[in-house]
Amino acid sequence: MVLVAQPFGGVISPIEYDANVAEQANINFRAGVSEIIDVIVGDARDVRYTQVNGEI
Repeated sequence: MVLVAQPFGGVISPIEYDANVAEQANINFRAGVSEIIDVIVGDARDVRYTQVNGEI
């Protein structure tokens, strides 16, 4: 997904319920894709579009 989103200036915003898992994901993404991936912590049922950075 990163390879597709990157050329278009896209961002991937996965939603992770567990804050510890989200932190580990952010650490893993620092390997070169952290500027493209924005992990949102919370219950996906409660996440609002305003929490997602950029256009949908």
